[in-house]
Amino acid sequence: MSAYRLLAGSVILCALAGCGKESQTPSISPATPTRAYSDYTAEQYAAFKQRMLPKTGKTVTARGLVVFGKMGLHMPLEDCDVWIYDTEETDLPCMNELIERFDRHAVTVSGPLRHQDSTAPPDLPLDAEIAIQYVPDHFYFDVAETTLSEAHQ
Repeated sequence: MSAYRLLAGSVILCALAGCGKESQTPSISPATPTRAYSDYTAEQYAAFKQRMLPKTGKTVTARGLVVFGKMGLHMPLEDCDVWIYDTEETDLPCMNELIERFDRHAVTVSGPLRHQDSTAPPDLPLDAEIAIQYVPDHFYFDVAETTLSEAHQ
């Protein structure tokens, strides 16, 4: 997914998802904005995945610092990261608007938590001489179903 497509998708997301609306759903413990993104071990992610899988499909509210990355916006959630991105091309303008508005800001995100398994081949060699691009196992919010707003202290 290109950065241009991500930027274009955010505008539609805001229109469809009601950007800036406040949520009344219970929140998950806030993340520490000073922690480095993706600064966790495979064991920590496995434990995080075990805790989060039962919450998949349920509305989750999280607060933290969002940063633009390869797949969209991402933010710490508990002790790992969660992504915010568009899953449909029609949501690209909304995604772009969200990136412009919220990149490197503290936000409150509320929506159904989703999970995506890795697209890596099961026999991917760690010492491969050819780089293989794949989507890692991750949790995310789909912008079409998600509300973002500035976090209130």
